Amino acid sequence: IGGSTGLIYFKQSQAITKNMHLSPTQILAVRFYLTILVMLIMLPKGSLTLYTTTSNLLHLVLLAFLSLIMPLFCMQKALEQISSEQSAIAISICPTVIAILEELVFKDIQLQYLIIYLLYAGIILASYLVKNTNLLQHQIKNPAIKIETNSIK
Repeated sequence: IGGSTGLIYFKQSQAITKNMHLSPTQILAVRFYLTILVMLIMLPKGSLTLYTTTSNLLHLVLLAFLSLIMPLFCMQKALEQISSEQSAIAISICPTVIAILEELVFKDIQLQYLIIYLLYAGIILASYLVKNTNLLQHQIKNPAIKIETNSIK
């Protein structure tokens, strides 16, 4: 689910970058403030002061920076160079790598999860390869037609 929503997110981000000529920082700035607004709406009524201690806020800012802002910024910068499909392929490999590392370090990964991760990564990779093979075959049959790809150069 995360990989599929990630693909949608990256396709939308790439479209915004391409059509509106916004930088990755500008895109993330808008999304960051929208995230804060949504989180404030979801906060239980009357408990704002309970959850907004200095310690909690510092930990949340650090956590948001390391787990959300930096990875999304790096992905936005990557989308300037590669297509959203290529980005989704790279991201779909992450759970597999983490599962292998988890097995090496903790010896507690279940084989069926590793198979699911590999299948998901394989499906995304196969769909990308099929799409590009079809585009290449179409271009070979009609060399006068220029086919635009999703990658921003």
